[in-house]
Amino acid sequence: MRHSPGPDRNLLLFASHRGGSTWIMQVLGTQTGLRALNEPFSVYQGGALCPIRVPRTAAGHLISFSDSDEEARVRSYTDDLLSGALAAGAPTRFWARSYPRKSQRILIKDLHAKALIDWFDRNFDVEIIYLVRHPIPQAMSCIRNRWGASAYAYLRDPSFAGVLGSQLKQYGERVLQQGTPLEHHVLTWVLENYAGLRLLNQKPHWVFVSYEECVLEPDSTLQRVATRLNLGDVGKMRSEMNVPSHSSKMSLASTREQIRLGNSKSVLNGWRQEVSDGQERALLGILDRFEVPLYRPREDLPQLSKLNFGGGLPNNA
Repeated sequence: MRHSPGPDRNLLLFASHRGGSTWIMQVLGTQTGLRALNEPFSVYQGGALCPIRVPRTAAGHLISFSDSDEEARVRSYTDDLLSGALAAGAPTRFWARSYPRKSQRILIKDLHAKALIDWFDRNFDVEIIYLVRHPIPQAMSCIRNRWGASAYAYLRDPSFAGVLGSQLKQYGERVLQQGTPLEHHVLTWVLENYAGLRLLNQKPHWVFVSYEECVLEPDSTLQRVATRLNLGDVGKMRSEMNVPSHSSKMSLASTREQIRLGNSKSVLNGWRQEVSDGQERALLGILDRFEVPLYRPREDLPQLSKLNFGGGLPNNA
């Protein structure tokens, strides 16, 4: 695979596990000359070089830098990814028709360094794509796949905990000690997205996308994303949008069938059959407690107008 940088800026897609990121990466990856790197900051996905070049961290999440050496290591690794010198997480099925023989633009999908989203934005010449999904179905999917919650890593990080303050840190610890697995995963969603949601109103150049928009309003969402990111072939993206992602094997069979049939409402609302109205309100109360009320009870789409404050994470920069 040969890489020769073109005129368009590289892309960084930040998302959470089971949030639709593989699906969106496949959609964007239909564009000619785009090389998609799947989770190169993950010790589980990024290949042999990741554990060598990226600092070891709790639960595999990059949350803040302990010193300038750690920052320099991540900066150097990212530079090599964006320049095409490294291909950690790149497609390996070289026999496939879709395999990119040549590339001009890099797309990095990340699920493990979202707390550093502002650092990436300010230190690299990239387009930021910020993808979210409703925390309750996302959490339920993680539990079905027997994945542990990573909230403890954020609460134990000195820099991150310092930004939260003692009351929110104690509240988060209490949820982990006394809460249900579903509450643990919703708390993880909140902490993973805390930095990005705090900054969202200050970052109009970020391309904010929700999983729910992609399901309910695919045409307008794709057109908006294509225009913002200078992606030419919307038709290819639209065709791929109807195809379940490579990770859909982790979804319920009923969900995969609804995706195949194009039943968007069923895809988004199926989880409510397993959660009462009271449980939904209580779980979304965790978002309220951290003052990031992006999703509201009985509503599918995120409510950006509810995010009425700003402020980043010092030292994640």
